[in-house]
Amino acid sequence: EMYHGRFDEAETACLRVLEQQPEHAAAYTILSRLRRGRLDDGQLERVRGVAERADADLDRRIPAAFAVAHAYDARGEIDAAFAAYSRAHELALQRDRVEGRRYDREAERRLADRLMELFPGPQPAPEPRVGGPTPIFVVGAPRSGTTLVESVLGAHSRVLACGERSTMQQMLRGFVDADARGIVPSDADLVDWTRRYLADVPPLGAKDHFTDKHPLNLAAVGLIARLFPAAKIVLVRRDPVETCLSIWRQEFPKHWQFVHRLEDLGAFYAQHARLAAHWERVLPGRIVPIQYEEFAADFTAAAPALVRACGLDWEPQCLDVRNSPHAIATFSTVDVRDPVAVRNHRAALYAAHLGPLVETLRAGGVTVAGLA
Repeated sequence: EMYHGRFDEAETACLRVLEQQPEHAAAYTILSRLRRGRLDDGQLERVRGVAERADADLDRRIPAAFAVAHAYDARGEIDAAFAAYSRAHELALQRDRVEGRRYDREAERRLADRLMELFPGPQPAPEPRVGGPTPIFVVGAPRSGTTLVESVLGAHSRVLACGERSTMQQMLRGFVDADARGIVPSDADLVDWTRRYLADVPPLGAKDHFTDKHPLNLAAVGLIARLFPAAKIVLVRRDPVETCLSIWRQEFPKHWQFVHRLEDLGAFYAQHARLAAHWERVLPGRIVPIQYEEFAADFTAAAPALVRACGLDWEPQCLDVRNSPHAIATFSTVDVRDPVAVRNHRAALYAAHLGPLVETLRAGGVTVAGLA
């Protein structure tokens, strides 16, 4: 119900669950998202009890801890919210240690270096390797505005919005593993990969384009350009501090190890920014750059420009992202149904706590404006 924009029905369902199971952490997660963190005193007390239960499973305590943090944030109690978010991430790091995960900044840097070596300049533009629909890849850091961009494109009569597909990530891992073993994929291999990627696309009906907006596909842009010579690649940027803080304030899945420490987030974003600049430089004409703040501020002009840049004729319903019939299964599922507006205000509120993030971003060559 929430993903389809039926928020009243979704909230009713959450409250019914909590009547039967007052400590149901997942119901609090959804209720918190629907209410933008606004829990009443009783709900906050109960979900805080779940977060603080030392004998409870971490998979229940972590979402409960984030719901507590969101509640403080919604009340404007920023110091308490920061402490609660920090506690949620401490629990997530505890789970990572138990389950054998950790973020390796140096490995991230080496990967970025190697990808830039493997794709050092403009690629030839051969004919499409196989027939089929045309993908539009929407890449950018998480929480940078990619959901808004995909919602505009997905409203077009010729485009199916496919959300965050994992297939290209799997292919990138295969490509990197092959490179580590000294294997260079042949043209036949690339044709096979292209066919496998397309075989995993949902039925399009009469549509002939589809979107793939997995944020981590930025690392795969060089491979994407080789596999899909006709594909457009929309690169979305947002203020780096706002982006990183927004990431840090969400409960990401377990394999996103870089989200738990502000320093790790800054290091990740620095490599992300290096790769983004490289792709724009070496793939002229293939990248459609979008600056979130400018896009949202002048939406009625920017949306048509985006659609046309992707090779499509303008259709007025692409402005009506609030009423999209498509499921929007991201952290932005509620916000994207609001009127389009620039939502950059959290960094100023949390500025006193963001020193480690800002220092790491600047050390990584990222320009940070507006914060001391």
